[in-house]
Amino acid sequence: MTSNQQQQQQQQQEEEEITTIKPTSNHTATMILLHGMLEVTSAWEDPLKEILKHSPHVKVIMPQAPVIPLTINNKAPGTAWFDVEAFKPGMKEDTERIVARHKMMENIIQKEIDSGIPPERIMLAGFSMGAAVVLYTMVSMKVKLAGCLTIGGFFPVVSLFGYQKKECISIPIRMLHGDADTVVVPKLGNVLNVVLKQKFGFGVAEFILVPGLGHQYVHPMVYEQFSDFLVKYLPSI
Repeated sequence: MTSNQQQQQQQQQEEEEITTIKPTSNHTATMILLHGMLEVTSAWEDPLKEILKHSPHVKVIMPQAPVIPLTINNKAPGTAWFDVEAFKPGMKEDTERIVARHKMMENIIQKEIDSGIPPERIMLAGFSMGAAVVLYTMVSMKVKLAGCLTIGGFFPVVSLFGYQKKECISIPIRMLHGDADTVVVPKLGNVLNVVLKQKFGFGVAEFILVPGLGHQYVHPMVYEQFSDFLVKYLPSI
């Protein structure tokens, strides 16, 4: 199989593993949402009913992560965007898979742009490992997107952090994090927020602690903050 054939096969597999929630009114905006480790896209069906209540014009695209051996899970296979040995500073970085997931995101974004949705009407969102991928994608974009919302997130490739494009500096970011999260501890999220704003100049970055929330997203305050972010940065037009 040639390199081009392999790329085409990979692209076809990615397309087959994408769940799309169609807007209930005229489609004028798109959100690309990445689930967390050991999750599937269907886990977001009920939460999105609450989150999208005031955004009927938004289409949601949810790729499904592949099943890979996970070091943090004693090499047992599970759905994940990349391999990870621990959720802490200094962890080994699976840069090959992270960059591949970034390319996947770029392809999805470009398809939306080609279909007529401008980049400033495209938002990225993700939970946990999915949040890590969308953060990496956001700082690597050559166009300004509408915004980036993360839940229980962290930055996955410390060695590449700082190579962000100037176009992305003004992208609004809202980072939600449970104050009872024992998987990705809140301190990691807060440090990321400080670094984004003070070292790299992201002017519209928010870090919001959700009282009583662990490493999850099923919570009224999460729905409220998520919905508000959509309405604020992807308003109906």
